[in-house]
Amino acid sequence: MSLVKKLARIGISLVPILSLIVVVEATMTDVASAHPRIVDELSAGTNSGVIATSPGAIWMPNSTKDWVTKITETTRTVTAKLYYPYHATTVTYASISNEVWVIYSGASKVAVFDPTATPCTNIAICSIATFSVTSPLSLAYGTGKIFVAQNGPDKIIVFNASTNRYTKTITLPTTTVAAENMAVATGKLWVPLDSNLYTSTIEEITVTSGVVDHTIRVGKTPRYVALGNGKAWVSNFKSKTVSEITIALSDVEGTWSVKTTTVRVLICQSKIWVANGQAPYISEITPTLPTVPLFTLSTTWTPFDIACQGNHLWAAMNGPEPIYEITLLTQPAAPTNVVATAGNADVTINWTAPTTEGGSTVTGYSVQYSSNTESSWTTTSCSGTATSCTVRGLTNGTTYIFRVLATNTTGTSPYSTSSTPVTPETTSSITANPTPGYWLVGADGGVFSFGGAQFYGSMAQDPLNAPIVGIAATPDGKGYWLAGADGGVFSFGDADYFGSMGGEKLNAPVVGIATTPDGLGYWLVASDGGVFSFGDASFYGSMGQEKLNAQVVGIASTPDGLGYWLVGSDGGVFSFGDAYFYGSLVGQHLHSPIVGISANGGGLGYYLVGADGGVFAFGSASVSYVGSLPSDEITPAAPISALVANGEDDGYWIVGRDGGVFGFGGAARDFVGSLPALSITPNAPIVGIATEGFLPPI
Repeated sequence: MSLVKKLARIGISLVPILSLIVVVEATMTDVASAHPRIVDELSAGTNSGVIATSPGAIWMPNSTKDWVTKITETTRTVTAKLYYPYHATTVTYASISNEVWVIYSGASKVAVFDPTATPCTNIAICSIATFSVTSPLSLAYGTGKIFVAQNGPDKIIVFNASTNRYTKTITLPTTTVAAENMAVATGKLWVPLDSNLYTSTIEEITVTSGVVDHTIRVGKTPRYVALGNGKAWVSNFKSKTVSEITIALSDVEGTWSVKTTTVRVLICQSKIWVANGQAPYISEITPTLPTVPLFTLSTTWTPFDIACQGNHLWAAMNGPEPIYEITLLTQPAAPTNVVATAGNADVTINWTAPTTEGGSTVTGYSVQYSSNTESSWTTTSCSGTATSCTVRGLTNGTTYIFRVLATNTTGTSPYSTSSTPVTPETTSSITANPTPGYWLVGADGGVFSFGGAQFYGSMAQDPLNAPIVGIAATPDGKGYWLAGADGGVFSFGDADYFGSMGGEKLNAPVVGIATTPDGLGYWLVASDGGVFSFGDASFYGSMGQEKLNAQVVGIASTPDGLGYWLVGSDGGVFSFGDAYFYGSLVGQHLHSPIVGISANGGGLGYYLVGADGGVFAFGSASVSYVGSLPSDEITPAAPISALVANGEDDGYWIVGRDGGVFGFGGAARDFVGSLPALSITPNAPIVGIATEGFLPPI
């Protein structure tokens, strides 16, 4: 079904009014149509002359009233403008000067107006220029000039559209009936002429010289001509046909029969549309198809004229009926700006949505890749309306290119231009930023980057359903995830989204996030010890069904991603998968609760950190223990919220809720800043820290 919006012509007011807008559905059929579905109604109007379009507006002369109606495309506001009491019949738009030209046939005048001016009631005051032209019949614009055909003198008057000055007069054959329409393109003026019912022609005239280059026989009583794609299309009123002329050959290539007498012919969305002069139809000609289907309008009046604006047809009726807006449903344009980013055996593709959707919302995308310079293509499983996806299962070391197409209810777009070639590599070969750095995250989703850690975005300006509780970085340090207490996950940079618990009912709030070593998955942990796995993160068990002495406060994964540790606020440690239990603080007196856990570089140990900055090392982490705040007799200005080991396994950073960062061992050497050092007070407490090129647990 094609959506048809039916806009009424102006009533009698000269100021913006509430006008009739009727929305109906029109069916493409051969005479028999489905019943129109009326959606809305506002007031009626009068019949029209030859309509025109300008950017954002449609112009329609009201031949029984003496003004030109302007319809604003975005708001559908109908306004009476350009008043002159002498029968407005034809409008055209000159893009070079952004001016509207109008024929007032009753006064033998052609007037020029500013389309942005306020409603006008006196042509002498509000017009930019007026010209006296004997029996003006039709207008055309092209090559920077306005052409005015006269009815009777058999002449075409030419004006410079930039200066609004007379340029020349082109004399037509003296035995012809003057042109009711003309068209201009590539320096040629095309004029349909009718000397009698049996010798109808169209003249191809060189604009600069005014010389007739070719005279081409067409059907009886040619009325209108449309130019495009190397063709001239001529509607023949008496013959009830449309002539298809190949411009390069100056000859009629084909003739198309339509249902009734033809009036206007035009090109819109690469198709040819014809207003039928004796029935409420608009014919559609597709050059590659043999049949000529119809749009049937819900009216007893016939379309007097049609105009094209984007993917819309505007049809003005020959009677007291509204003007119809017909949405032409086509396939969308191709997506653009396809960018591929290589990962470990995968590539993430991002693109820009089509500039035009074809009148129907894009319902999905399809992504293809080629590893043999476009000799063959493989369609991926990417789907949905998101403008990014990750293609997995690729071969490291193989170079790929990618392309994308869009789909709507009408069909599919052409494929996009291919991406620049990219080559997936193993995680170890993905180059992390060599400059030390880390990210801090606040409970409001604000992210602060230091050193080599780049800022890729945050949730600080977005409404959150629950506070952020942690952050984890991708292995190459070019992205990160934020986790919310409601299980929501937000991805930035090259961090892919693999799912979340947002919107799901949880038994306890989420308190932390940890990633797999290839960055293709992550785990969330709740305060009751429940674990939720996404992407390639496997589930190895949880404490969700067990009775705990204290709430779980963090999670850390093993370097191979085949296991993880959970830690409670009492220092209890729970190991799953290949995560080995190296000890805990259960039963020991703690000066403050434990707030986080981090695996050391080799994965054969872990660190726990307390709210007072105390650090406790287990397994091989005890060998690389390099101190804590209490051991250095430092009292933090705010409670500590998290710890992360550096990538060289010779130190760690701890962060306070005020954004203060403390480095120990090699991490002290790699200290690159903190919020207090920058005199920054975060809007919400800092709840996590992550570093690049290493698995950053919470």
